[in-house]
Parts: sequence; structure tokens; C-alpha cells
Amino acid sequence: SLSGSIPSEIGLLSKLKYLEAVFSGTLPTEIGLLSNLEYLNPWSFNGTLPTEIGKLTSLLDLNLQANAFSGTIPSEVGLLTSLAVLTLSRSSFTGPIPSEVGSLANLTRLELERSSLSGSIPSEIGLLSKLEYMNIAAGWEADAITFNGTLPTEIGKLTNLLYLNLQGNAFSGTIPSDVGLLTSLTQLELGSSSLSGSIPTEIGSLSKLQYLNTAAGWGDVITFNGTL
Repeated sequence: SLSGSIPSEIGLLSKLKYLEAVFSGTLPTEIGLLSNLEYLNPWSFNGTLPTEIGKLTSLLDLNLQANAFSGTIPSEVGLLTSLAVLTLSRSSFTGPIPSEVGSLANLTRLELERSSLSGSIPSEIGLLSKLEYMNIAAGWEADAITFNGTLPTEIGKLTNLLYLNLQGNAFSGTIPSDVGLLTSLTQLELGSSSLSGSIPTEIGSLSKLQYLNTAAGWGDVITFNGTL
């Protein structure tokens, strides 16, 4: 199998549209020269993600799962305005989801499950009007890094959302009534997300919902009170 790192000369491939590479080392800054790139899936990389990633304005699918990247997600990711799919599952990025993610107006799929990201969900998430799939479930491990804070009410603006998975996180407060605005939703996963209080009556507006999970499976136990 091939070994070593991607050479900087990769930046000379100006017509390249698809790049899936299994190499070691860091992603070269010259990656930003691939202005026609539509799909990027590097494997086994480390180091920080170069800010030049923001120059890939033709990118439709960015898959960074299972890499060993360090540091935070650069704010330049918000410049990828053609992006439809963003996958950071099982990645080693730390810190919060950058608020600039709200600029990804064409995003339909956001996968962050079992990542090392933390902090609260930015209110800008509500700007992703085309989003259909959102998975930010935490890992099963007792020391898994989780999201926290309250769920932003702006989540109710994701009216095209079909799938929402918040399992295993350390959210505080109640399920916002705005969840009732997610009228396209078919699957809602809230198990062990530390949310408390009553299930909002607005959930009755989710006429397309086929699967609802609020069971405790790992981590903190989800507790409801009040009446149904």
C-alpha cells in the first residue's frame, strides 16, 4: 500500500474533482488550490486542518471522519457555501461547532457523532434551512466528550429535517417547544441526553414521526416529569 504524506504538488491538479486518500502526516496547504474539487475524503491524517480548506468553494462533500486532526474546526469552513454533506464523525477536533457553520446554506447532512467536539450548539444552526439529517450523538464511553448547554430554540427553523439524533449528550433544561415546528421529522433520538421536564405538547404536531427514543441507554439518564 502507499505510504508517506501527500506532496505539495497536489495543488497542481487544478482539474481534480474527487480526492480520497489514505496517507499519513498533515494535509498540505496547497489543497486550497484545488478549486474544482467536489469531494474530499482524507484518511489517517493528523495535525491541524489548514485554513486554506475554505478556498474549496466547489466542494459538495467533505468527509473528515476517523482522522486524527487536532485543534478546532477552522472558521473558514463557513466559506464552503456549496457544501451539501459535512462528516466529522469519530474525529479528534476539539472545541465548539463554529458559528460560521450557519453560512452553509446548501447543507443537507451534518454528521458529528462520537466526535471530540464540545460546548453548546450555536444558534446559527437554525440557518441551515435545507438540512435533512443531523446526528450529534455522543459516544457510549463513560468519559465521552459531549455537547452541553440548552438546545437553541432556533432548531425549530430546520423544517426540512427528517432525522435528529442528540443521544448521550449533557444538555441542560427542557426540550424546547420549537421542536414541534419540525414537521418533516420522521426520527427523533433523545436518549440519555440529560434533558429534563415534560415532553412538550407541541410534539403532537410531528405528524410524520415514525420513531421516538427517549430511553436511557448510556451516560446521564434522561428524566421527565409532569404529565403526558
